[in-house]
Amino acid sequence: MSGRDLGLRGLVSDLNNSLSPNASPAEVAVIIAAFRAADRIGRAVASALEQPETREVIVIDDASADDGATLEAARRADDGTNRLTIIALKDNKGPAHARNRGIAASRSPWISILDSDDFMERHRFQKMFGLAEGPFDIIADDLYQVNENDEQGVRRTMRLPETHPSQNLTLETFLAGNLPDPARPRTELGFLKPVMKRDFLDRHALRYNEQMRLGEDYQLYAEALISGARFQLVQASGYVAVMRRGSLSDRHNREDLLACEDGDRRLLSYSNISASARRLMIRRLHSTQCKIAWIDFMDAIKSRRLPRAAWIVLGRPRCAFHIMTGLFQIAARRFGRAASHHGEEVAHA
Repeated sequence: MSGRDLGLRGLVSDLNNSLSPNASPAEVAVIIAAFRAADRIGRAVASALEQPETREVIVIDDASADDGATLEAARRADDGTNRLTIIALKDNKGPAHARNRGIAASRSPWISILDSDDFMERHRFQKMFGLAEGPFDIIADDLYQVNENDEQGVRRTMRLPETHPSQNLTLETFLAGNLPDPARPRTELGFLKPVMKRDFLDRHALRYNEQMRLGEDYQLYAEALISGARFQLVQASGYVAVMRRGSLSDRHNREDLLACEDGDRRLLSYSNISASARRLMIRRLHSTQCKIAWIDFMDAIKSRRLPRAAWIVLGRPRCAFHIMTGLFQIAARRFGRAASHHGEEVAHA
């Protein structure tokens, strides 16, 4: 093909891109942070390489200390197209640090995050970009959620019905969509795994907060919206989130929650947020503080420091309901186990 033909093709491509701002991008970097993920990382890598738009897949092994099993499983998933890069970290510093290392090592204009537990169906990128309306800096598709022991079973969407149109997320709608809902656990918008425009992240110096091992996604998306990001949410297009018991998002230790509290305060320090957004941030801060109060309360009970337990309840009245609800749930579980055990004894009598 002549140089003139190549030039014409480039001109046509540029024209098409300008006329179709939502055309599926040709160059996406898929970032996969992994920790002791030998049994699942291969599927994640293979699903990323199956996407025609994937220019590079960056796997960051966050010091798994599993005798190289995670690294070897990732290597076995390579398809020979020279798109896979594997980085082995010497020290475990959490998913935020690992993702930032992956972003730094990548070069593509679009960045996509994939958890090592999860996988993508074919043509996910093509579908989600085709559903978008208008220009965007961040685009996320609703998640398909499946249980780890029944991955071929019913797929639940996290947020949008199948027929729901795409929607633009404002800071307020995003914050409201991240307030905990006991009736609908694990449906917070912070669980989304969007595709993000590198240029936007770079211009606003945005990266994952490496002090956080929990809620780092929420923090980044909120700061992007504060910085003026055009954020679209579209129907589920093929990101499959595998719900695993004991995953990091299910474990809330005190240190992680204190980092979340600092993150909440960091968002409140921004001056260019509306009064309604500030109120939502304060509600989330209070929710985080009540989770910390619950841990402190249970530690006091287990160590038989009853005066301290009482002080925690009385000294943090807005958390009293949260603590009482937790105690009720524990009592209900114990009662259920006792009733089940009694039923088994009767059956064997």
